Amino acid sequence: MKKCVEKLIALIMTVSLLIAPALFASAAESGPAIEITNYKAYHKAEYRTRIVLRAEVTNPVESGKIEWFINGESAGSGEALEFMLKEYSSVYAVYSYGGQESVKSQSEDFELIDSGFFAKIISFFRSLFGLIPPYEQ
Repeated sequence: MKKCVEKLIALIMTVSLLIAPALFASAAESGPAIEITNYKAYHKAEYRTRIVLRAEVTNPVESGKIEWFINGESAGSGEALEFMLKEYSSVYAVYSYGGQESVKSQSEDFELIDSGFFAKIISFFRSLFGLIPPYEQ
């Protein structure tokens, strides 16, 4: 019985030594991935709120670059994006590398709490005196 247990342990050790390097190699060889820092799918914010988002790239490539999109239109490039919320906005980042290859992040949606005439007037005066807090991630 003791010899059977020893052989079983030896077999398990051998199999784990063969499988473990393959698992770690596949994780290390995977391509780049991008995500928005502190990702949250849906937000509500006031008119003219200053939004600051940052992107993180795992397994980056030396020649890669991050490009941001708001409602499907290019909004700039770099690790961070800053914009003022004036309408419903769907924001995502794309990491481009190696010519034709790219990876897209999940999108974050920002909805206005109130975009009526009086809300716009109030937000104008609040932004004039710096009373609208920025939304930073």
